[in-house]
Amino acid sequence: MHERSLSRNRLGSGQRRALEGRRVLDLAEGILIGLRRYSAEAAFGELVAVAHRHDITVSAAASALVELATGVTDTGEFTPLVLAIAQHEWGSLLPATAGSNDREAQPLKR
Repeated sequence: MHERSLSRNRLGSGQRRALEGRRVLDLAEGILIGLRRYSAEAAFGELVAVAHRHDITVSAAASALVELATGVTDTGEFTPLVLAIAQHEWGSLLPATAGSNDREAQPLKR
């Protein structure tokens, strides 16, 4: 375990950003796999399609989906417009954001 933290400290800022970007992309893919029952390839394909359709980066689409699903902002690389795109594309899939006017959005149960 100690070796792992040492190797993280040796990474340059560009490498750390790349690893963080990969982590966010993996999380976004996992969210789509869980919500849509997609394969990893199909989940990535949807992220690419959304990015292309709205002229944003795949990284921004993934980050916004993770923010929308978790409420946690990790990268700060997207704008409120990108978050609105994520809400438009995936909001209806997420119980916390898909609530109607009749009821309060409920947190996800574990």
